[in-house]
Amino acid sequence: MFQERQALYQRLETARQSKVILYVTGDRAQLETQIGKDAVALLVHHLDLIEHAPKITLYLYTNGGDVIASWSVANLIRQFCDCFEVIVSSKALSGGTLICLGADGIVMTKQAVLGPIDPSTNSPLNPQSTRCPATCQSSRQRRSNSRLSGFCERELRMVFASQRSISEAYRVDSSARPRPSISKPISNQDACEEVTRDASH
Repeated sequence: MFQERQALYQRLETARQSKVILYVTGDRAQLETQIGKDAVALLVHHLDLIEHAPKITLYLYTNGGDVIASWSVANLIRQFCDCFEVIVSSKALSGGTLICLGADGIVMTKQAVLGPIDPSTNSPLNPQSTRCPATCQSSRQRRSNSRLSGFCERELRMVFASQRSISEAYRVDSSARPRPSISKPISNQDACEEVTRDASH
């Protein structure tokens, strides 16, 4: 198997007129691998054997991986050649796309795909948010927050209940309210006679 692949690698080197390095990360279920920092040491070994070449071609197949490792791979290969080329026969996603962007040229087949990149690194020097998101909280904090939410809910219910009781205490039954008396309308003459009578008294 290796002898057959080696013959194909040699044919590829002849066709591209360059030194070819293969970097493949597995994507089998339960056996996935990613671009990692350990790849840098392996590449250094192979590049030292090549020494300096006018052109180096990286045959890349990966779902991505560590951002710093991806940048290191591209930067490392560029130090050993005048022209850095990447061949993508199927896919070079995420960190693989980042490596491709660091090359002088990209050769792709019709079905080959690159992917979006969202470079993010975790470091103690990163800006720290004053509000830790829920995903960063420990299980103890989440339990504490859950108890606090339950306590707040009970307190709100008590407040609403007390407001209802106060409203009911101040509510006056409409049937107990005194109804205004409706008197018979009086004429102007009757009103004058009533005023005269009150004045005589």
